[in-house]
Amino acid sequence: MDNKELYLNQVQRDFDYIFEIIRGDYYLRNDPEGINFILKLIFLRFKSVSNTEYLYLWDGVVSSYRSEKIEKVEYLYEELMYRSTNYYRRDIFNRRDINIAKSQTLYTIEEIVRFLDNFSVLSQFNDELAELFYNITFKLIFFKKEEYYLTDRTISKLISGIVQIEENDRIFDPFIGTGGLLFNFINNNKNYKMNISGQDINPSILDICNMLFNLTTVAPNFSLALGDSVLDDDILIEKHKGSFNKVITHIPFNLPNKVYRYSKNRNYLDVSMNFIIMENIIELLNSEGKAYIVVPNNILFSGGKDKEARKSMIQDDLIEAVIDFSENKSFTKDSQHAVIILNKKKELHKKHKIFLVNIQDNNVERVIKTIRNYDDTDISRIVSLDTISNRDYNLNFSHYDPIYDEMKLLLGQGVGVSLRDVASIIKPITRRNHNLTQLNGIPYIRPSNLKKDSDEVYLDFENNMGFDYIEHNDTNKIITSKAVIVSLQGKELKPTIFDPQRSKYKRIVLSNGCLALIPNITNEPINIDYLYYQLYNPRVLKQINGYKRGSIVKRITYNDFLNVVISKPEYEKQLQYIKDQEEPLKELEKYKKLYEELSYEVEVERVKAENRIVNMLIHNVGKHISVIGHDVQLIAKVLKHHNLADFIYDKDEIERHNSSAMVRNGFSKKRDLVSVREVYERTKERLDLIEKTFTDTQKTVNLNLDSKDFEKTNVKELISSIMRDRKLYQPKNYDFVIDGDDAFFNINAPSFMEMIHVLINNAEEHAFINNEKNYSLRFNIKKLKDRVIINYSNNGAKFSMLREDFILAGTMSKDSHGSGLGGAYLNRVVISHNGSFEVNNTSSGTEFIFTFII
Repeated sequence: MDNKELYLNQVQRDFDYIFEIIRGDYYLRNDPEGINFILKLIFLRFKSVSNTEYLYLWDGVVSSYRSEKIEKVEYLYEELMYRSTNYYRRDIFNRRDINIAKSQTLYTIEEIVRFLDNFSVLSQFNDELAELFYNITFKLIFFKKEEYYLTDRTISKLISGIVQIEENDRIFDPFIGTGGLLFNFINNNKNYKMNISGQDINPSILDICNMLFNLTTVAPNFSLALGDSVLDDDILIEKHKGSFNKVITHIPFNLPNKVYRYSKNRNYLDVSMNFIIMENIIELLNSEGKAYIVVPNNILFSGGKDKEARKSMIQDDLIEAVIDFSENKSFTKDSQHAVIILNKKKELHKKHKIFLVNIQDNNVERVIKTIRNYDDTDISRIVSLDTISNRDYNLNFSHYDPIYDEMKLLLGQGVGVSLRDVASIIKPITRRNHNLTQLNGIPYIRPSNLKKDSDEVYLDFENNMGFDYIEHNDTNKIITSKAVIVSLQGKELKPTIFDPQRSKYKRIVLSNGCLALIPNITNEPINIDYLYYQLYNPRVLKQINGYKRGSIVKRITYNDFLNVVISKPEYEKQLQYIKDQEEPLKELEKYKKLYEELSYEVEVERVKAENRIVNMLIHNVGKHISVIGHDVQLIAKVLKHHNLADFIYDKDEIERHNSSAMVRNGFSKKRDLVSVREVYERTKERLDLIEKTFTDTQKTVNLNLDSKDFEKTNVKELISSIMRDRKLYQPKNYDFVIDGDDAFFNINAPSFMEMIHVLINNAEEHAFINNEKNYSLRFNIKKLKDRVIINYSNNGAKFSMLREDFILAGTMSKDSHGSGLGGAYLNRVVISHNGSFEVNNTSSGTEFIFTFII
């Protein structure tokens, strides 16, 4: 981790203080204007680093609280507004005045101003201030994120990784909000010139976006507009039709559920607002434009007019890809997302197809790679428009599981059969038409009354007290024979057998969400027990999960449920025979894999726990060391000012002791005459060493690299560049030799170069100890088919540590200027580069063998 990253991490930890004091103030914590005001203070302080106008205004803010004028701080708000005012303001949007009448809020703001004024914002980190402001904003408004419709960071990172940007692209976000989605995108595409524009209806939120982009040095060409992208869409389209290369946006989830409009481009009415917005976005794109839209995932399968709108977009071949987050457990059930990619000019190999991707975890790098490669994998499927048409234009990923093709094959081979062909059904009753009763009533079965475990086969009336009883006379809805009851809603199917011969109740009826299956009396050898256990078959459950729809509570329709295919008994017998032969080997492989996964998880958690402890230690102790160092320097200046730097404490007593008979006769040691200057130098040297140790420790434990941090590099040239730099200030004479092959593999240059410096520093300080000997240091590189081997050696003093001790010891010699953590850092770098290393036991010198898989 470089100095900038260390600084930013420290700054974010320091800002936790602001969050703590804001948490205690109801107004500043909950009122959007209060939050906006705090962010403007932070923005002003950050801008004062490089802008003299803002510095002048900030000085005015500081002087106002020092002179106790902050009791009437409305003027301060106006001053801030004056500096951040943009052309998007309109008189029709009347802003409510900020309310700081309460003394607690006044004191809180005073404390925040003091903190910011004393906060050291270093000008050399000016480029990182926008990212810091974004992180502070995200944390400050996270608890009210629905009001600000923040885009989840995982989704922002994904979109940033898959958008293919070109020079001078025009990019638009009609619901830009706080600007976080586009900000992350810009940060990942810093090398491109682009024109960014956005619109939002809320001036307070647009203020935050304006401040964020004002701090962003890499995207100077941006413009913001205050307007309603929903109700005033005609104005928006008239002004910007066909203007943009890219539209990147997050449709707000807080749109009214029943807002419907007429579709201008289709021949149907009452289309939901989400589809109207997507139609408008298509209008805004130029002839080769693409849109990346975060939407609620229910638009992938919603019926009625929504299905017609979806069908038209699919038939027009406008949808390139759908990325569904509904299976990602890190998202809450009430905020399930999807990303739809629209493309007005698909590449030839993508025409008449839609790429479906299912995000099951936060492994964003893998997803980005999958989307770029456009491949069928376990998380992605390339589906033809004809197949989607046959599946009722449903864009759910699970709807296109290969299990459906497998079941179609079973039907063709005559070893599979659909549920509608082997069973009749009894549907639930309508509860509102019937009265509850306890006398001679019929048990009313709900999904909650059904069993969750295949071992609990039968409906239990003895131990289950959750039944209602109703009066009912419709014999078509009363179940009087043996049947399998299932739940059509929720995660579990919960098959349960009702058998009147085993129960004290001979009749039951079903509530909404349940369905009864009764096997037909046919020639098919499928009885009720076989049917019951088939409903626990993984092949059956895959089909059911694929058919289920719903963003919160998933349901399957009667028709889809009856389309589910089960296998015939003879096929199951054949499968079981094969399974019996394979089971022992599969079980062995399963436990082997589980052991490997568990070992890896344990190691990861151990490293995380150690990292947390170390970071906490550094945070708590490091700041005190800096204070001590400052105080020691201050003491030294005072002593020097008073000509006391050469003063020796207790000099007379020490000289008396040294001239005593005990010392002369060797019974006691002489005591050194140590000046104040020497004590100061020794103390400073040790404080510097402690601070370096903390820095090296943090650099080691925080080495977390993503795939985007690596690029294909010639390792021989990389080490040669280090050799050229080292020779300019080489403290000892030795030969530096690099030979072998030109080998390319993915390298994170900063960490890899630091690792090479660690090896060289170790040799110069500990191996090359005799100035008269001709020393040499060598890197030999060998490229094989699937790996690169680097042999590092020197002919200095023997390296006597074992590999494990080198990594874990954390020790150093008495005359060392290091921290003893070089081995730990080297190991982390090697592992992050998909490599390993060994330390050879040689009679003299040092030899390390590094192996990197490519």
